[in-house]
Amino acid sequence: MKKWKAAGLITVAGACVIAIVWGLHGRTKNNAKLLQLDEQVSDDSVIYVALGDSITYGYSLEHAENERFSARIAAYMKQQGMQVVECNQGVNGQLSGDMWQNIKKDKVDLLDHADYVTFCIGTNDALLPFEFFVMQYEDYFYGYSGAGDDSLLWGKINKKTFIRDFEEADRSAEDNLNRFYNNLSDSIDLIRKDSPDCRIAIMTLYNPYRNMDYEISAGGITVNIGQYAEEKISQANTIIRTVCKEKNVVLADCYEAFASSNDIVLNNQNAENYIDPDDHPTAVGQQLIADVFIEALFTK
Repeated sequence: MKKWKAAGLITVAGACVIAIVWGLHGRTKNNAKLLQLDEQVSDDSVIYVALGDSITYGYSLEHAENERFSARIAAYMKQQGMQVVECNQGVNGQLSGDMWQNIKKDKVDLLDHADYVTFCIGTNDALLPFEFFVMQYEDYFYGYSGAGDDSLLWGKINKKTFIRDFEEADRSAEDNLNRFYNNLSDSIDLIRKDSPDCRIAIMTLYNPYRNMDYEISAGGITVNIGQYAEEKISQANTIIRTVCKEKNVVLADCYEAFASSNDIVLNNQNAENYIDPDDHPTAVGQQLIADVFIEALFTK
């Protein structure tokens, strides 16, 4: 796969291709994985279901089944004496609407018996359309960062087309975020219908491009990758905080944890100027997510 010069696009390109293989609309319950999970379940079992996208799935981790945050949370629960059964339902490329449909159609393994549920969802809702836009203009963001209306850039591409494509991507992201509240809220209601005593936690989203300053200005519009991503992630996190308050759901503030961390928590931090194709968490970043969830669920 061609590496993206300006920012990590595995969230879009790689994860979406894999999502086609796995099926964005969920896996059926009649499969070997569920049979294996059923064999682990007993009357004393504590069922933990992790819902989400490629971050939950553990995309890009060398040993995902042990390194992703859900496995680390399950390991902590076992240390506390729980006979936990971990059911990771992360789907690469998943939007909140896909997740809601999966829950509604009863396609999420063991969810109707869940004692604990974590949500890591919303990054694709907020950023997927913009990432497709940036991927389309990747060479120009990289080679002409800081370009304005008088730049030589507009001799290479059409300014009106650039503005149109950005506005279309932004409208698509806004449409996703306008549905995000209902998708998240309705998903919680469906879970509690079958598992009223289930303890639910939702993480706020980190900005995968927070230090990325590539930008292009045209016709009064400045498209700055890091700033735009921050705006959309902020919108999504406002919705997450609102849902947590309204639904009495535990909030796990991963946004602040990632923003304040001095460790290499994202794969694109390993490359100079973030020029790397993968914006997913490193093993250290996955541990950080687990730590935030554990503190929110078990120590507060």
